[in-house]
Amino acid sequence: MPSRARRVRPGGWPCALAAAATALLGGCAPPGDGIGEVESVERRTWGGMCAEGPCGSLLVVTGDQWEFTDQTGEWSGVLSRRRVAALESATATTRLAELTEPARRCEADVDGTSVRYAWVQDGRRTEVSSCDVRIPASDPLVVVLDRLAEDVRTRSAGPSP
Repeated sequence: MPSRARRVRPGGWPCALAAAATALLGGCAPPGDGIGEVESVERRTWGGMCAEGPCGSLLVVTGDQWEFTDQTGEWSGVLSRRRVAALESATATTRLAELTEPARRCEADVDGTSVRYAWVQDGRRTEVSSCDVRIPASDPLVVVLDRLAEDVRTRSAGPSP
């Protein structure tokens, strides 16, 4: 009886190949038993004053689609495969949900900028706010989302988003 091909989600080939190699070499859990599918991620900032009024931004990524909104407008686009892979890797290795050290203060309360990272994985939403816990700038998800937000913001400041 011929074997049936199994659909691998876009960007999932490296993970599928790694899982297959691990299984062949006497590895661990079968594919599907590790981290679940990440449905969306977001980064929201608020606080402070900008020339246009209160500062704030929202970056939402769903699949390879991104949307960015701030006090100056709204933009959207498609992420490269490299960026999607980086985001998948960062979401798989983030430790944000495990943070327990309380924030010293909420920066938005003292005219600074606060940030919240959130992601939906297997239908479950997780949020981490800099007003609640100290968020390390070195966390993989923080690094990838901050860099993406800066790249999108810089790009959106140009003549044509």
